[in-house]
Amino acid sequence: KNMPDEWELHLIGNGERKLDDRTILHGELPYKSALALLSTMDVGIAPFRNVNISGAADIIKYYDYVSCGLRMAATDVLLEMVGRPYVHTAPKRQFISAVSDAVNCGRIPQGEVKEFIANNSWSARAKQLRNAIWTP
Repeated sequence: KNMPDEWELHLIGNGERKLDDRTILHGELPYKSALALLSTMDVGIAPFRNVNISGAADIIKYYDYVSCGLRMAATDVLLEMVGRPYVHTAPKRQFISAVSDAVNCGRIPQGEVKEFIANNSWSARAKQLRNAIWTP
């Protein structure tokens, strides 16, 4: 409700409610369609309000956002997101400033996106786990 006049809020998924005329509801989308839409945006958001709920959340959006070249703005109740690359966090009442900071930093360079994807692939994770278990 406090976003700058030139911004639009695009929401993907069910359960959203239209906040104002600048809110665009896309509803549920197939995964590839959602990623295609995300790739046209300026920033991804995760505006959680409750630390108890967010503590149990797996923020898979983070990986989707980064793979689309987007920085992420998140409320600081998402403790798992604080300090992660490409994530701008702020208290709930200052969330718009985190969004603005993320937008002002611009898109993530394609080379960094490719490196991030390679370092966070299931294959890379499996190798890390194998090395942690079987390293003498």
